Amino acid sequence: MVTNPPSYPIKGINTFDPQGRRPVRKNIDDWYKEQTLGDNSKRIQLTLFVEALAIVQARPFEDVRSWFRIAGIHSQPWVAWDNARPPKGSTEVPKDRVPGYCVHNDYTFPTWHRVYVTLLEQVIYEAMNEFIEKNVPVQWETEWRNEANQWRLPYWDFARFANKPEVEVPEGAVGELRLPILLVKPNVEIRSVSKDKTIVETKTVANPFYKYTAPKWDKCISTTKYGLLEGYHIDIWADGGQNWLRSNLALNEHAWAPQPTKPQQTVQFMTWKLLQQNGGPTSWTAFSSTRYCRSHDEKPEYWLPLEMIHNNIHAFVGGSQFIRPDETHMKLWGMGHMASPLVAAFDPIFFIYHCNIDRLTATWQFLNPTKWFDGDSASALNNDLLPFSKNDKHEIHKSEDVKDWRKLGYDYEILQGKDDYNEAHIKQVKREIDTLYSKRTTALFPGLDKENRDESDYIITIYYSRYALNGEPYKINLFVGEKPDEDFVGPGSKNFVASIYSFSAPLPADGDGGCGNCKQQQDEGVRSVAQVPATFAVDKFADEDAGNPEDNVWFVVVDSLGQQVNLEQLGSPIKATLHRAEKATFLHEVDDNSPTDYEKIGDGKQVVYGEVATTSFR
Repeated sequence: MVTNPPSYPIKGINTFDPQGRRPVRKNIDDWYKEQTLGDNSKRIQLTLFVEALAIVQARPFEDVRSWFRIAGIHSQPWVAWDNARPPKGSTEVPKDRVPGYCVHNDYTFPTWHRVYVTLLEQVIYEAMNEFIEKNVPVQWETEWRNEANQWRLPYWDFARFANKPEVEVPEGAVGELRLPILLVKPNVEIRSVSKDKTIVETKTVANPFYKYTAPKWDKCISTTKYGLLEGYHIDIWADGGQNWLRSNLALNEHAWAPQPTKPQQTVQFMTWKLLQQNGGPTSWTAFSSTRYCRSHDEKPEYWLPLEMIHNNIHAFVGGSQFIRPDETHMKLWGMGHMASPLVAAFDPIFFIYHCNIDRLTATWQFLNPTKWFDGDSASALNNDLLPFSKNDKHEIHKSEDVKDWRKLGYDYEILQGKDDYNEAHIKQVKREIDTLYSKRTTALFPGLDKENRDESDYIITIYYSRYALNGEPYKINLFVGEKPDEDFVGPGSKNFVASIYSFSAPLPADGDGGCGNCKQQQDEGVRSVAQVPATFAVDKFADEDAGNPEDNVWFVVVDSLGQQVNLEQLGSPIKATLHRAEKATFLHEVDDNSPTDYEKIGDGKQVVYGEVATTSFR
């Protein structure tokens, strides 16, 4: 009888800090600063992280612990990992292909990615010890192993301004969201033991976080950000252009428009609202996934899921427009790996980014300890988180196995040492969330300088299908105010509010691979939801005295070629709805859990100009 070899168990790093607690995953910019500043800096953890990642990236494809195989779990190249069985939807793809394991638009989105990030963290830790064993002399071995034991994968807080969050932001100021410093440096300085093994020296090496380069069996060999450009010779972009300044620009959404008198809210505010109990999602069903369910009709505030913010960040970082735009809209031209679920995990930023997605999940869990796979999501509690084994017997993790992140060997600074049933601890976490994410919105809130201010809060909810273009990705650009002109493109246009990115990938008609989970959702007619803040946009429109905001909500659908798409013609209409609450969420006291009740006041209308694309490239 043929039996599978033992599976690779994912248990996390089983070490503790000097106080007996699980070590914390740190903000990557703070961690990098700790490692590099000061005369006494030894850069040990930085050296171990860089060397370990290089080891993992260099492993052969046959090794399930190689970067290529770990990244390939997410989607392409459609092969099994660790001899695990195929995920759901396997009947939708050819028998010789394994449908991608990744879970999107589903309630296990946060828990599946929790194990995925832990897998890489564990593999990196093992590679650190491999490096120490082969390269660190015995006189320094204890110190280096202690550093490895205290290391945990750092996270990128995409919603924290680069400047100090405690500093009050003046009226009209533009905060800066940006990629981590370490991840935009082509080279990095680390420590190296001299040949005679008597001293530790500094050396400069290629930075494995900057990009991942695979062996040359195809034209495109390196990951890229905004580097795939129409009209450029393939040799120009095949080696992975890192146009990270465009990523920074996109993260701030409105940064390049003329400084408005009423600046728009940003992804920072959406991140803050995600964690609120008086205006954000307070059920696992609403928090965890963009997947539409019945409860969304009852509470518009439930239409702001973690996954929706996640989808947009993927587009901001990677770039999602291949076709060259006109000269006035060149700032966000280009496509990159992070914008496609097929290949996003190959970019080294993916796991640093998803570490923060897990941090937000853990924080939400701390604030909502009794909310776990409730309502419509209850049926997904026992879904297998394939292909991740919890032991060497091919027993697959389920969400309940990873509910407590500390059991996987790590914690987060915002939560370490805190009890989710201790009121003082809960208030402390809420205040830290306020400090990190609400200062700018509060400082710029419309009407704070008016004697009789309007405290109303406005949101736009969106109902759409990820598979409207047979999976091809697209953006929904939202506007409040005067109807957009024909030369609009999105963020640089007048009255732009925000965009929604589908973060989807083509579902090939010929059956050549593809996401089985996605095909199953497409067949079942599963829809998605999203929400964006619109208070600043409505206030600006009111100041212009241009009419009723409920009659002036518009949206435009744009595919990855930059072409407009009329989804109603394609039988997949989008619904955009404006809602109003009497009091803005961030005007509540930090410990006020009273609900924010929104009422529908108007429906948005799609804008279509000229020739409209009905299909996209394949």
